[in-house]
Amino acid sequence: MRFLLSLLLLLVWASPSFAAPATQPDSSWILAKDLTFTAKDKSFSIRQYQKDEDIWQIWVFPKNQPAYLLKDPELDYCQDCAVWYPSPDGHWLARSQRIGSGTYTLQLYRCDKNQPLVPVAKVPLGYLAQDFYEKHSGLTHEQCFIDHPVSEFVKWEGSRHLILALSGQSTLCQPMWVTHQWLVGYDLVDRKFFLTEKLIDKNVARIYPVIHPVSEAIPKGR
Repeated sequence: MRFLLSLLLLLVWASPSFAAPATQPDSSWILAKDLTFTAKDKSFSIRQYQKDEDIWQIWVFPKNQPAYLLKDPELDYCQDCAVWYPSPDGHWLARSQRIGSGTYTLQLYRCDKNQPLVPVAKVPLGYLAQDFYEKHSGLTHEQCFIDHPVSEFVKWEGSRHLILALSGQSTLCQPMWVTHQWLVGYDLVDRKFFLTEKLIDKNVARIYPVIHPVSEAIPKGR
């Protein structure tokens, strides 16, 4: 018995120690107090911390559980703070984020009580919306926007449908094609994008060609 106890103590002593997960950012991160978001039912709050000028971290503080860093590989260390849009029933949370100069995207999370926020896809919903746009906008790949793509929140339609707007421009062709707030819906139950006749009608005037003005001086005598 004494031998077994000694052996057990030896194994505990020799086993590697694992540090507990952090429950708050280190002191190099500064809390942006005015950007705190709190769920309607008070079950959690979200706090945003900034380092330097354009590096951010987002932490979730559940009501009765330890806080955790909201890890989203595609949106880590973004260049601006996030803006949050909860669904009317509180079960979904949309996140608008600037991820580069003039580039914005949208992520969508499922909010289950006492569970961590879970993104609906491995990549931001805005990226998937852009893929849908390329297939249904009527443009060629070269005409679709590539410079400063923007996916932004428009509204919730009940607690089942989310409406997004896509914008951007393509410089791969001449004339340049501009897309300005092309609307697309997302069904939270079926997990699919969709277009209705109303959205299609609105989108007709939101894609148009623009001819670049001449920027070089024209030689005399021409």
